[in-house]
Parts: sequence; C-alpha cells; structure tokens
Amino acid sequence: MSLKFIIYRVCQKFHYHFASDEFKKKAAEINSHEKIITIKRNSFFIKDCPLIFNKVKHEFILNGIRKFSLLLRQPDISFEIRNDRLICHIKGIKLSVYTAEELFIINEIWVDGCYNIKLKTPKPLIVIDVGMNVSYASLFFASQAAVHKVYSFEPFKPTFRVGLVNISYNSNISSKIKPHNFGLSSRKMTIKVDYSPEHRGRTGIWGTELILDKIKQKNIEKLTLEPFNSTIKSIIAKHLDCEFIWKIDCEGSEYDIFERIDKNLLKHVRAILMEWHKKGPTLLIQKLEENGFTTLSFNPTSTKVGMIYAFR
Repeated sequence: MSLKFIIYRVCQKFHYHFASDEFKKKAAEINSHEKIITIKRNSFFIKDCPLIFNKVKHEFILNGIRKFSLLLRQPDISFEIRNDRLICHIKGIKLSVYTAEELFIINEIWVDGCYNIKLKTPKPLIVIDVGMNVSYASLFFASQAAVHKVYSFEPFKPTFRVGLVNISYNSNISSKIKPHNFGLSSRKMTIKVDYSPEHRGRTGIWGTELILDKIKQKNIEKLTLEPFNSTIKSIIAKHLDCEFIWKIDCEGSEYDIFERIDKNLLKHVRAILMEWHKKGPTLLIQKLEENGFTTLSFNPTSTKVGMIYAFR
C-alpha cells in the first residue's frame, strides 16, 4: 500500500466524519478507495460518465452507484439527462429512472437476464405481467418478436402513471402493451396501504412492510384489486390460439392468487416467472408441480424473497 493511497484514505475518512450534509457524506463513503464522485456546487460528476448531475434531482444515483457503474460499462446501455430527468437507453428501449431501486431493476432485467426466456413454439406468446411497476418488464417482453401482447396490472396510481410515461416513450412497441390500473387477487376488494415513491417496486398489499431501507417519504394509497381467475380467464378467451407466459411480482399477492387459482387457467400457460415474498416458496411450488410444471427455485431458504421459474 503506497503512502499516497494511505493519505487519500485518511482524507476521505476526514471528509466522511466531518461532512456538512448527507450528500457529501455519501460521496465520501463511495470515494473511500477511489475517486468516483466529484462535487461542484449544486452538481456532481461520476467517473467515466460525461453527464452533469443535479445534487437534488439525482442524489438517488449515489444510493445505487454500484449498479449505475455496472450499467455504464454495458456496450448497449447509455444514459442522458433531459429536463433534469435521467433517461436510460437500452437495446432500443427508452426508460425514465427516478430511484436507486429502478437502477437495480434495469440491471436485473437486462444485465442479469432474469426474464430472458426463449420458448420454442410456433404460436404467438401472450405475457401476463402481474406487478407492472413502472413498465420495465412489460417493455422488455413487448420488445420480443415472439410476444404478441402484454397485459399489465399495477394497483398504485403514482407508479402506474410513471409506467404509462415509459410506455409512451416507446411508440414502436407501445401498442403491444395493455396496462390496467388495478391489482389482482383472489377476490375483488379495495384496501388502503402505505406507499413509498422511492421504493415503489417493493410496495404491495402489505404496504411498506417488505422495505428494509430507510423510508424518507410515505403516504397512504387506495388500491383496487380484481379477481385473478375471472380477469385472466377473459384474456385467455381472446387468445385461444396463443400460449402464455405469466410474470408475477406482486409483493405478497402471489400467495392469495395461487391459493384459490382456477386450475383450468394453468393449462394455457407454458412458463411462470414468479418472485415470492416472506412466506417462502414451498406452497407455491407445490401448487405448480400439482399442475404439471417443472420448477426451478432460487434462494429457497431465504426468509425474505426468492424466484421461482416454472415450465412445461
């Protein structure tokens, strides 16, 4: 370890402990081993990125700096700032980015490939997206040539509005997506829950219960939930010559849905990509295997979250 590096580390520790605000403290922590963030008055710069960021509008990037840096290194991903809004361009798709969580989701979908499924079938594919969030997954599926239509469901109005903006950015595939501003459950109901704009991807029927990070802003949202069985049955009836993929990431509603699911609906499904939360995967896997699916479970011993991939 060189003397220069030791002096640099000592200086960064000084900056961290004596930072005059939270932003400078975060920057000093990020810069602990290497200068990544440079602050200039109301703006900041990130190493290897030509953009000038606003300290207020883009502070969330500091919370997701590792994912952002990883995305910067991808040859088919680029960013721009338009009217103080961070825009991500990826494989012909345009996305607005407002939170560190959304940087994580972009990485999850386009870098890690969590939904990168290729089914060999001569039939058109229909995707059911339960838990649309801000439309990232819906747009990913709509960009696939084999996908004929994406039916998306998002119960939170603020999240839904952002999702509609992202869909509107992508006019070449937007006609494939049919968004619905309600959630799906075993029965029709209206509930009120806590909502966090910065953690909207982890907000669901349990409110903000699944969020472990510090919540800066929280308010109450009224949700409408419609019956899963009758809603999906009506969609299947329109596409009897197609095969279905279900993407389910609905922050807890998956248990209620599968506890009372109509087995006849599953006969039309080739693949299910499902994230589970808190209650574990056991009951969900049992229901899927009873209906002829082969399953692959990730993080099965977790007490928080995991993925189930089911095929037939």
